[in-house]
Amino acid sequence: MLTILTSADPETQLMALAITSSARTAGQTPRILLCSEGGNLALQSPPPAALAPLKPQGVSPQGVLKQLIGSGVRVDVCAIYLPNREVGKESLIEGVGVTRPDEIAGVLSTPGEIVLSF
Repeated sequence: MLTILTSADPETQLMALAITSSARTAGQTPRILLCSEGGNLALQSPPPAALAPLKPQGVSPQGVLKQLIGSGVRVDVCAIYLPNREVGKESLIEGVGVTRPDEIAGVLSTPGEIVLSF
């Protein structure tokens, strides 16, 4: 299962991560790809909205992302994310990598792969 998150909206980000977490609990092996504004969740200094707790659980998008990373979910930013912000991998939170287009193409070409895009 691949969750692609590009939205800057914190409610959309949180819902995408909550669905991914629930799918993991239900037996899926999720992977998360953060691109564009979605990639900001992976920054050590993210936008304030990424850290703000949302109702009803009182958790933030980045908080849930860190929980998913801690539970073994692979999380990467797009290959073009860092170069277009003139920052390096050291600006990412622990556990977030950088993927290559061919790697994601391989995931997408897997028969039966579930892809969620937010």
